[in-house]
Amino acid sequence: MLQELKFQLSTAFLTVLTAAALVAAILNFQQLHRFHLGDDGVTWIDQSTNGQPEVKAFRVAPNSSGERAGLRKGDVLVRINGAAIAKAQNVTQIVADKAWRRLT
Repeated sequence: MLQELKFQLSTAFLTVLTAAALVAAILNFQQLHRFHLGDDGVTWIDQSTNGQPEVKAFRVAPNSSGERAGLRKGDVLVRINGAAIAKAQNVTQIVADKAWRRLT
């Protein structure tokens, strides 16, 4: 009897937990599509060449702003609007912060 009660409680708990996770996923999906972060259409990666860290274009999406700017796979990014780029994460931050401005 006690074993059956434990089983029922754990089943109910897992059902509630699954429903909560589903609701959270739906809300996350809605928020993701509500706000569009700036994107240059380029996948940037951190790489090291001769012991020096570099940020390189790994993939350039067709018809993206990066492709229209003339970026190609393997290009090394040094600066954006005068700001030095040390990590690929810096690119995402700068592009997101300046989504509506022209980047050089």
